[in-house]
Amino acid sequence: MMLILPLVTVGCGTAADSTYKPNSSLDTSKDITLNICGSTSSFAALQNVINSFEKVYENVTVKYEYVQNYATSIVKRLSASGATTVDLFINNGVKDGAKDVVYKDYCLDLAKTTSQLSLQDCFSGLISNLTNSDGTLDSIPLGSEARGLFVNKTFLKEKGIATPTKWSEFEAACSTLLSQGYIPIQGNPATFGVTFFYPYICNLIANSSDPTVYAKVNARSAGISEYFREPVSRFYDLVNKNYYEYKKAETDFGNFTKGSETAACASFLGIKTVTDPTTSSATVSITGDDYKGRVAFMPGVLSTKQYMDQYKDDYHLTTEYEFIPSPLGTEGGYAYLSPSLCISVNKALDETQKAWSLEFMNYLFTKKANKAFAEVQGCFPNTSDVMDYLNQNFDVTANRVCNVGQVTFGYDFYNIMKTFLTTLSKDNNPEKWVDPHPTDRMYTLEEFMAQLETALVGSSTLL
Repeated sequence: MMLILPLVTVGCGTAADSTYKPNSSLDTSKDITLNICGSTSSFAALQNVINSFEKVYENVTVKYEYVQNYATSIVKRLSASGATTVDLFINNGVKDGAKDVVYKDYCLDLAKTTSQLSLQDCFSGLISNLTNSDGTLDSIPLGSEARGLFVNKTFLKEKGIATPTKWSEFEAACSTLLSQGYIPIQGNPATFGVTFFYPYICNLIANSSDPTVYAKVNARSAGISEYFREPVSRFYDLVNKNYYEYKKAETDFGNFTKGSETAACASFLGIKTVTDPTTSSATVSITGDDYKGRVAFMPGVLSTKQYMDQYKDDYHLTTEYEFIPSPLGTEGGYAYLSPSLCISVNKALDETQKAWSLEFMNYLFTKKANKAFAEVQGCFPNTSDVMDYLNQNFDVTANRVCNVGQVTFGYDFYNIMKTFLTTLSKDNNPEKWVDPHPTDRMYTLEEFMAQLETALVGSSTLL
């Protein structure tokens, strides 16, 4: 059930693919500069698309600009008076209830640009998920993301453990590793639960044999928490048995103390950086095979592999790893497709800049360009045939595969689950046992189930 990389190419060059045709209505006699702002120092995947777009339109220069302190700085740039300095900008999805909804006032409503913007090659599930309740569309996913588990194959092989493909195998592997003094599965608690277990939860809705499940969850009907008893019970076991013990991983080994993808890769690969407080100089070391802080399993997203591979090359590591669907089901793993980074257009642009910005989007979201983007980015594309990619790259049966469009509701189901799973992931830390929490123990499974029910049906949360 491993991920096969490089990604399988699906449908390229077929009659079903749309072919980009230069827009003859645009004035190519005048030089145009488009500025795309993002929060990373470089963006190789986007730069590749930029380079090919500039070959189509020789009068256009597209610049990618790294903006430091992005959350604060980009708002200042977007809200500044005078000439605009941002044409398009990268975000995590500008949507009702999402963190990046703070950018909404600066976004062009792409739902009203159908005469200039074509999304026919995009995956409808991703577009519907980013569409707000009022019908506005403020951002479009650059690609699609898969959640799953990074497995340290080298470590497991040393311990005589095979890569797990289902819950019983995963639980047995964790038990073996714990008995030898290791923390089997590690990750930052802010993302651990929702990255690892959300595919399982979503599949119970999308692929349920009961056709009323989606409607009941969407209506926040009483009793819906019971649909999720099995994943909650299994997550509870991981925490209760200390297969996942975030505080010990942080305190004893300094693992996953930061939330960035690069920091997670360093922890997973055993790369330690120590800074001398007197000289501010940093020393990097690689932990040995006898290190008890070694990480066997780390939940993550597919695109993190690009950083993992870079670290492996930079430090000449021999560690072998793979990315697999979350092995949490009785019969096998679960795969779930969600949006990756998104892109928005500044609504303050004049008509010329707006037209060229939308044309760049038209080019970016053709199948050919978007698949090229996804290959470099290490994610799946935002194309209408993306489920073919998922099915061909993951050895998972159709009844254990779903996408975000199948679990998009009229309320913020995702953040309810994220909050709940984050709370559960931290509950074996005695520092959390303060009133009104029981002061001498974890919550019981039934207490957690009651809290989930309260949160899902719309009452004030107890979490």
